[in-house]
Amino acid sequence: MTVKYDTADGVATSTEGAATSADDDYTETAGTLSFISGESLTQTVEVFVNDDTKFEQNEIFFVNLSDSTNATITTPQATGTIINDDVAPTIEISSVSLNEGKTKTDPNTNTTKFYLDVSLTNESYQTISVDYITVGDTATSDDYDYLTKAGTLSFEPGGPLTQPIVVSVKGDTKFELDETFFVNLNNATNTQNTTSQATCTIKNDDTEPVININSASMAEGDSGTSPFSFIVSLSNASYTTVTVDYETTDDGTATEGDDYLYANGSLTFTPGDPVSKMVDLVQVNGDTDFENDEIFHIKLS
Repeated sequence: MTVKYDTADGVATSTEGAATSADDDYTETAGTLSFISGESLTQTVEVFVNDDTKFEQNEIFFVNLSDSTNATITTPQATGTIINDDVAPTIEISSVSLNEGKTKTDPNTNTTKFYLDVSLTNESYQTISVDYITVGDTATSDDYDYLTKAGTLSFEPGGPLTQPIVVSVKGDTKFELDETFFVNLNNATNTQNTTSQATCTIKNDDTEPVININSASMAEGDSGTSPFSFIVSLSNASYTTVTVDYETTDDGTATEGDDYLYANGSLTFTPGDPVSKMVDLVQVNGDTDFENDEIFHIKLS
C-alpha cells in the first residue's frame, strides 16, 4: 500500500496571515509512504519547523494525503500547530555623547546631528509604535543648545528593528561645562517594556577665553581732563564670571600726575554679557604745551 503526502500553508488566526514556508516558519516537504505487509502499520512524516525569535501568534500548516493505492484515505489532512515561544519585544534607546561644533553667522546653519538608535529586541507580528520628545537638563532649548524635537516611531512587521531619532545640537564658541539633555520615550504599544530615557551629552570643545585690550590714541585737550576709552575683549564667551585687574604704569614717555592720572581697578564679565566692553579707564590732563606725542601703558593682571 502507498500514499502520497505533501505540506500546505494554513490560515493562521494572526493578523500576519498564514504560516508559510516563504516566511521561513517550516520547510516544505513531500513524498510517498509505503506500507509493506507484515511490517509496522504506522509511519511518520517529519516536517521541520524553523526556530526564530519573532513574537507571533500560534500558526498552523497542513499535511495532506493523496493518491493512495490499495487503501482508502479516511483522514486526508492533519494540522501542525507552531506554538509561539517568544515574548513581546522591548524597546531600547541609545545614549550619545558628541562635541557641539562651532557656530557660524546663522546659528541654525551649523548644527551637529545627534543620532539616537531606538531598537526592538526581537521581531513582532504586530505594529509597534512609541512617542519621543526632547527634555532639557543642564542643556536647554531656551539657551539655544539644541533644537527641540518630538514625534512617533512606528515599527512595522518585517521592517527594520532599529530606527534613528536625529536631534540637532547648535554649535557655539562659548567656554562651558559639558551639558546634557534627554530624549524620553512614552506611550509604547505592543511591547513588553521600554527603556524610557536616553542621555545626550554635549561635550564642550571650546577653550577658556583670552583677554585683550586695544590701544587708544586721542588728543589731550587744552585744559582739564579727558577720558581715554579702551576696548577690553574676551576671545569667546564663558559660562563663568571673568574678572581682570588693570593698572596704569609709568614706563612710557608720558608722566604720571602731569600728563595723566594714575588709575587702577577691576573689570567683570558675567555670563550673558557682551564679550567686548568700552570703558573709560584713564583721565588725561590737557595742556597747551607743544610737545611730542606721549604714551602711557595699562597693564592687565
